Amino acid sequence: MAVLHLRHLTHHSLLSTSKLHHHFRFSPLKSPRFSCSASASSTMAKQVLVPIANGTEPMEAVITIDVIRRSGADVTVASVEKELRVDACHGVKIVADALVADCKNTVFDLIALPGGMPGASNFKDCGALESLVKKQAADGRLYAAVCASPAVAL
Repeated sequence: MAVLHLRHLTHHSLLSTSKLHHHFRFSPLKSPRFSCSASASSTMAKQVLVPIANGTEPMEAVITIDVIRRSGADVTVASVEKELRVDACHGVKIVADALVADCKNTVFDLIALPGGMPGASNFKDCGALESLVKKQAADGRLYAAVCASPAVAL
């Protein structure tokens, strides 16, 4: 079993073995339109929208928000509901930065939809979010969805 064998290798022996080095080489994702690297020379942080709704899977929302913010991007967490606070799955409450309806004139480099049910259904029922995602796609900008959101909301 590969996991068992790799667990016993040290970092040095892994890198010094050319066959293994070839298969486990790390090369960061480079995209001409979106980069998750924070840099002091960067003039503007990338703008990212992460919508949330009642029934959103909290781990998918919070981990997405956390990782993208750590990369240096400016993440706007926006509620598709009528208030900023949403009741995510498993009794978790999340407070958004804004309402999706208030973000309609903002250009985002990425829109990332977390999953969860009925959160994904609530995304589908939000006309403002639908308009944002359709414009994002039409303009050739990035959008992403996790779990139930690709099938239900997109």
